[in-house]
Amino acid sequence: MQNLFSPDIGLQRLHFFDNNSKILISFIFNSYLALQFHLCFNKVLERIHTFLKDYFRAENFILEPINNSASDRKYFRVRFDEEDSYILTFSENTPETRTFLYFSTVFKREGIAVPSILKVDNSQEIYLQEDVGNTNLLSLLIEQKETAYIKNLYQKSLDELIKLQFQVSQKIDYSYCYDFQKFNYTLVNNDLNYFKFYFFQPLEIPFSNRKLLNEFSDIAQTVSTLQPQGFMYRDFQTRNIMIKDSQPFFIDYQGGMKGITVYDLVSLLWQAKARLSSDFKKELKDYYFQQVLNETNISEIQLEKAYQYCLLIRLLQVLGVYGFRGILQKKQHFLDSIFFGIDNLKTLIRESTVITKYPELLRISQELFNAENRIKNLIQH
Repeated sequence: MQNLFSPDIGLQRLHFFDNNSKILISFIFNSYLALQFHLCFNKVLERIHTFLKDYFRAENFILEPINNSASDRKYFRVRFDEEDSYILTFSENTPETRTFLYFSTVFKREGIAVPSILKVDNSQEIYLQEDVGNTNLLSLLIEQKETAYIKNLYQKSLDELIKLQFQVSQKIDYSYCYDFQKFNYTLVNNDLNYFKFYFFQPLEIPFSNRKLLNEFSDIAQTVSTLQPQGFMYRDFQTRNIMIKDSQPFFIDYQGGMKGITVYDLVSLLWQAKARLSSDFKKELKDYYFQQVLNETNISEIQLEKAYQYCLLIRLLQVLGVYGFRGILQKKQHFLDSIFFGIDNLKTLIRESTVITKYPELLRISQELFNAENRIKNLIQH
């Protein structure tokens, strides 16, 4: 491992080149942090190299970093040539990894399209997966728009999701979940407070904490009793749906738990950057509803109530994430999505059948639309 360039003081850009795995990575750090990072990252790369050498019985591979702005996990594409590649993950969060590996085993066994796990090291900090390519549903949507082919991919994804939510859910031991086993009152309240603390409160919008907390409590209590219940992916969106040979493959499901299944539908249809048209969303919503009505004894009235409440909490939670990851942590992908998220909130207020039950939350949401300049100032500083 060579440090190809490092000024003595102040901020510096470090280039690391690992001769074993032929990897070049650049970072900017102050001098002390750069030294510490160099030492730690060098050890990680040595472990990765040993892990891969042991699996492949060869050393002629190249590691390519894969950017993932939303995660502390480190992803690499392992290449031998243009036709032969794999995905390697490094994460020190072993409880989360154990959940991911358990779900992967169950999903694969039950016929859900997920990448195969090929090898896991003894520490469970490094694992190797099948590579299902670079193309996700979002990139195809942006490129091709709402074509018949794209609609078919969405429907295939929903078919696979419904199988996972209801059939495979019965085969899952939820004690393997990371952190929480069920999407309950506590988690709903947490999501709502994410919106409060990381999005609208930094904008200094005045509000009654007593009224808002009472409304949050009522929402959380209602959501925790909604039906139908099953496997809840928790972050079912087009970046987590890879497309290979016109078939969807699911990734990043380690946050899954038992919960209200309609939440995943909302997450998919209302993803801020996807910007689906109202007609397209309605078609896919109707498609999902019909499949679930055929699969369960739930009524359409119950489904619609679940949809409306999940829509409310998901859009607020997403804005909270954009505030935390974007405004606070300055991650560009989340900064770029903030005003798309606000546009979704405007649509929610026009169409929601439940937000009018919560006047303080409604007032705060409307105040956000008049705070565009304050939001821009937060983004820039």
